[in-house]
Amino acid sequence: TMAPAPGTTPAPAAPAPAANGVTLPVTPQVPNQ
Repeated sequence: TMAPAPGTTPAPAAPAPAANGVTLPVTPQVPNQ
């Protein structure tokens, strides 16, 4: 994972677990499905 740029809100690090328990890759506000 890359460090958040200065002055920006840090995004979730690495694949975060979804509500259903399935891990999904972190995408910038756009779900890849």
